[in-house]
Amino acid sequence: MARSEASWLTSVNSRHEMATQHPSYPRIPFFPAQQVSDFDKTPYTLWDFFPATWTCPHDIQRVGRLGDGGKWVCGMSLYEKYAASSSSFSPPSSPPSPPSQPKTEKGTAIKIKPKPKPQSKPKEKQITIYSFGVNDESTFEAEMLTRIPTAQIHAYDFSVLNFGPQLSPSHAPRAHFSQLGLGAIDDATRSPPFYTLQTLMLQNNHTYIDILKIDIEGSEYTALDAFMDFCEKAGKDVLPVGQMMIELHLVDDKNVDFERFLKW
Repeated sequence: MARSEASWLTSVNSRHEMATQHPSYPRIPFFPAQQVSDFDKTPYTLWDFFPATWTCPHDIQRVGRLGDGGKWVCGMSLYEKYAASSSSFSPPSSPPSPPSQPKTEKGTAIKIKPKPKPQSKPKEKQITIYSFGVNDESTFEAEMLTRIPTAQIHAYDFSVLNFGPQLSPSHAPRAHFSQLGLGAIDDATRSPPFYTLQTLMLQNNHTYIDILKIDIEGSEYTALDAFMDFCEKAGKDVLPVGQMMIELHLVDDKNVDFERFLKW
């Protein structure tokens, strides 16, 4: 992880150096070449400024279908192992009723040390997953629930009424859906309503999210800005999220330009 962190910091410095040399900085177009002949004048895209330099220190597995809907998960085997360790506990069977106390020849009872009480099963190690933007495609959620028996998924989407058909009825006790949107402020007057991430965590009595999956068609910037501001004001140096899987929507307009994307 230290090696990845150092590599990432190097790429950040190189990014700023490359960006400031651009004649249109800070209003650098995301994808200036719209056809092959344009690459002679503008031989770059946005992703040349943002190389993938931080590497997951564990296994990386695709969960859900290819294309829209599925996501790459860092350390999927660890989630499975973590969940399995809580379900492999086998408490000893209840001891049989103690026999009648044997006696010596003189009739004095011999004390027998009682057997220890059976151990209780430890609390399950729950994996908490939040999924924003379900649409009608739930292969990611279905596979996570299947592979992690202790996973609980809280899903939200204002545009649909429920999960997609990929979820099995057996998943229902661990799959929780609400028709609402993720926003920068709480607005219960909208239909469907919108809430901030911190409000939803409070409603669910959660202080930590193991996996946060977001695909909300461009609203991710304002929604996560609000969440990061909230955490900063609360004195949290690290976001209470294990890993985030997010689809970034890039439309070079007044809401998301290069300067804002660079900062974000």
